[in-house]
Amino acid sequence: MNTMNPNFGKSGQPMRRLEDDRLLRGQGRFVDNLNFSKQAYLHVVRSYLGHAKIKNIIIDSISGMSGVLAVFTGEDLARDGILPIPMTLPYKRPGGEPALSAPYHALAQERVRFVGQPVAVVVAESKAEALEAGECLEIEFEEIPAVTDLQQAAVPDAPRLCDELTDNIGAAQTEGDAEEVEQAFAQAEHVTRMELVNNRVVGSPLEPRGLLCEAYQNTEKLILHSMHQSATRLHSVLCAVFQLEPEQLQIIVRDIGGGFGTKVAVHPEDILVVYAAKKLKRPVKWTATRTEEFQASVHGRDHWNYAELAFDATGKILALRVHTLANTGAYLTNPALLIPLGLMSKVITSVYHIPAMYLDTQCVLTNTAPIGAYRGAGRPEGIYPMERLMDMAAREMGIDPVSLRERNMIRTESLPYTTLAGDVIDSGNFKEVIKRAVRQMDWVGFEDRKTESESRGLLRGRGLACYVEWTGGELTETVRIQAEADGTISLYSGTQGMGQGLETVFSQLLSEQLEIPLDAIRIVQGDTDQVKGLGSFGSRSLFVGGSALLVGAKDFLEKGKELAANELEAAVEDMAYQNGRFEVVGTSIGLGLFE
Repeated sequence: MNTMNPNFGKSGQPMRRLEDDRLLRGQGRFVDNLNFSKQAYLHVVRSYLGHAKIKNIIIDSISGMSGVLAVFTGEDLARDGILPIPMTLPYKRPGGEPALSAPYHALAQERVRFVGQPVAVVVAESKAEALEAGECLEIEFEEIPAVTDLQQAAVPDAPRLCDELTDNIGAAQTEGDAEEVEQAFAQAEHVTRMELVNNRVVGSPLEPRGLLCEAYQNTEKLILHSMHQSATRLHSVLCAVFQLEPEQLQIIVRDIGGGFGTKVAVHPEDILVVYAAKKLKRPVKWTATRTEEFQASVHGRDHWNYAELAFDATGKILALRVHTLANTGAYLTNPALLIPLGLMSKVITSVYHIPAMYLDTQCVLTNTAPIGAYRGAGRPEGIYPMERLMDMAAREMGIDPVSLRERNMIRTESLPYTTLAGDVIDSGNFKEVIKRAVRQMDWVGFEDRKTESESRGLLRGRGLACYVEWTGGELTETVRIQAEADGTISLYSGTQGMGQGLETVFSQLLSEQLEIPLDAIRIVQGDTDQVKGLGSFGSRSLFVGGSALLVGAKDFLEKGKELAANELEAAVEDMAYQNGRFEVVGTSIGLGLFE
């Protein structure tokens, strides 16, 4: 077995992760580890009711308490012109009007619409003083009917969350030809129908969210230390909310401690910490508790599906029809719309040839925390109903579930294959994949294993599912490679490490491309003054960011050849690069990468 030089990286070769040493030694760079002189602490006072009018917030009850510096409410933000979290995607309501909910302000104005919604913030000299004052703040609510159940919220007479709507349908979309699908169902030999709930979940990253905003008397620039998966996106939103010029705000992200999609959303606290620091002209810090993360960070999933699959006499699929109620929570956000309306339809047909499809999706407002991305957002929402239909249909028709899947898979000779959503599958051998899978799991030997387990009073089950992994989001990313005077190479990447080992894999790739040691490479991410990019979400970091790195490395070497050729008075086409040197082909004349 060949062993790799540990000082150099090569893609595909195992190595110890570069970031692990400092993380295992307690040297992680998390926001809660940061502290600045004259730092104040922010505590968020949240609603304990799901739906209520705010009658009065009695600030005088705590303004004189020990250490209290300020108390801010929704009225303060409105007075200062702070805009709500923007919802910018161009989806529509059933009548064609733009998607709509009440505006999602960082602090509730007039009404609260979910348990955990921020109502006020207290800023104090210490964390304990902020907490004590927050717990003493008197707020008068008038409770009004709430609706948290998805199906109940969708009926016309349900308690409404937005006064400008006649119901709780914030957005809706249909895809496919309803008449064509109806005809296919009328001609079907067998139809499988099912109701399916994809239950609400909430992420629980190892490190809760944390924020620390630097603001000082002698400068207008704000520096926000965050734990966000997309520093550039957060920067763009905050500049819009506060109406700042880009150079007035810098966002720095170090270690995140796990994201899973929950840290790609823009939360009210992102705005509140910046607002408080800007008002007080001193650093302000907030770290979420586990309870706050559970209550008030974005949640995921929460769909109800009525799904139908039509088959002919041979078990071939004729048509798919799915009606979906997608819970958006109390307010519409971009992810809450994109997941059911933009992503789910891309994968719901999975690896199967489905001649006709009709999807009817409604985004429903409820008195619950807003929905955002979580673990492959859009893919589980689409694949789950499709694969449950396949299993149920196999049982109903008495067909082996593997055989039913095989006879409906997209054939290799049909590639490239355009799905009903308009996406192109350009490669794949799906039948071979499933054959290998069932062979390795000994699918046919299951009954013997089940019998043996039953003899010992144990239960044994098996499951099989197929899926298409639609990843990457926008297929662009920012990379800049820079040779430094100290003999190192800096890679500036718009992606964001959050525990997935990007420092290691990017260093491996760049070491291999430039033929330089790993310890000569520095990875720079998460600083909006140094690098812009889309960030890390949707399983895109290596797929998109790594691809951009390879292109960037090629461009870097081509530029290096031009500079070296000019310095050596040679033709660019006569220059070659090897082992960290640009040399004139056929000679020993050359320049080192850092010369």
